[in-house]
This record gives sequence, structure tokens and C-alpha cells, in this order.
Amino acid sequence: MTQPTSQGQFPVLRREHSKSQLQTLPPSEQALFLSFAHIMNEINALLRAAVWSNDLSSLIPAKGDGQVTLTLMFLKLLAGKLNEAYEVIQSAYFGSGVSKSYDALLHADGREALATIKQYFSRTKNNVHKIRNNFAFHYSPDELSQVLPSISEELVSYMQRAGPQNNLFYFAEVVAAEALFQSMGMPNNNASLDKLVDEIISLAAAFAKFFGDVMGAFLENLGQEAWQDQSQAVEFD
Repeated sequence: MTQPTSQGQFPVLRREHSKSQLQTLPPSEQALFLSFAHIMNEINALLRAAVWSNDLSSLIPAKGDGQVTLTLMFLKLLAGKLNEAYEVIQSAYFGSGVSKSYDALLHADGREALATIKQYFSRTKNNVHKIRNNFAFHYSPDELSQVLPSISEELVSYMQRAGPQNNLFYFAEVVAAEALFQSMGMPNNNASLDKLVDEIISLAAAFAKFFGDVMGAFLENLGQEAWQDQSQAVEFD
């Protein structure tokens, strides 16, 4: 995953799109264009956050514990968003009939990405669905207390006098991780975490590729009138 830049082969370009031209599309296509753009922004942000946090090379235990905490949080949020994104594909892309016009406009990698997404969610008890329902957007106090006896280590916290906003009750993340991996039938260890990271990040990449391809088809359909100005390279410090 590359760092944004204004230099090199793939600079970041700023473009403005015509709102009036977008409004010439049927309402179902307008809704899909806006929702796909919004979902893609959130997936890309959480995908970067998950990759950034998953650097477990530090020899400092406190830093490693903090990174595990962030990695699991970002993964759970990303999984929840992916599940919701699939629901939007089902309702607003296929259910609205927009897919009949845009499927033929997808490139080979966009079609492959959509096939990957559909195959993953054809399994109703997939891990993303489990995480969304039980860990991403909902808290289950009873489930946490039930797995506590299976935790072999002592309960670790990191606390600072400056205020509670700097505290990390790491033991709670250990318990929550145990509940998460038990629900998926996996041991709570680094190998399972790596496997879950690979699974969710690979799926997120498929969503980003599919959404990006559909967005490109939308803009191509709108024609040159959709572009308000010439592109400008963005300068990053």
C-alpha cells in the first residue's frame, strides 16, 4: 500500500465534478454513485489503518499490546463495514437493476473482484458476518464474562496519571479477542490474527477494486461534462 504523493508515476490529482451533470442520472444511479463513493472512502481509510497498526515488530510489550488492540479494533470495524457494503451491493446495485447497465462496463479485474465478493458471502456463516453481528457494532458483556475462565494470564493494564483517556485496559482486549476467535473456531494466537488480517484485508481489497471500477464506469457514462476543471496535482508535505 503506497503513500500518497504529488510526485512520481501516480500523483494524487484534485478534480471537481459537475453536480448538475450527476443529477441527469436516474435517481437509483445517483444514490448508488454517492453511496459507493462514501463506502469506498471508509473502506480505504480502515484498510490503511489496519495495515498501519499491524506492525508487531516492537520489542516493547506495551507498544505491542497497543498495536494488537488497534489492529483488532480496525479489523472489527472494517469487517462490519464490509458486511454493510455487501448489503448495499445486493439492494442498490442488483436489487435496483443498475447492475444490468453496468456489469457489461466492468473491466476484467472488476468482474473478478465482484465474483470474489459474491463467493465469500455465499457462505452465510462467514467470519465477516459473525464479526459484524457480535463484535463490530454491538457489545456482549455476558459473552466476555463467559470466556474469562479460559484466560491463563494475569490481567494487564496501562495507566497514566494525566487522565483516563490515556489508559489501556489491555486485559479486556485479551478477553474480547478470545471471544472473537472462539466464535470463529480459531485459537487466540498470532497465527490466527495473521490469518484473520489476511482474510479481511484481501476481501476489503476486492471491494475497493469493484467499487473503483463501478465509479470509473459512472464517470465515463457522465462524459466530459462531468469534469469541472483541469486536474491539479496535490502537494503533500
